[in-house]
Amino acid sequence: LHGTQFPVEESHFISERALRMHRQVMPKWLKEGRAHLAFLLAGERVLSAVLFLREGMEAYAFQVGRDMSRAEASVGRAAFD
Repeated sequence: LHGTQFPVEESHFISERALRMHRQVMPKWLKEGRAHLAFLLAGERVLSAVLFLREGMEAYAFQVGRDMSRAEASVGRAAFD
């Protein structure tokens, strides 16, 4: 979702370095419960997603993405409206 809105040269989230970190660290953190991916779906189509990172009792919405053609339906909008 992020890559549809921001070209690689404008986003560090889809840089090779960030993608490498996600591939190496996130599977372990997801398994340990330190990370959680939440999706808003319309059938099989992902409309919005958020990556939560947790350390102890604190949680952070680290990265949020949405399908701009359905901007009214996003995880962020559901959480903050």
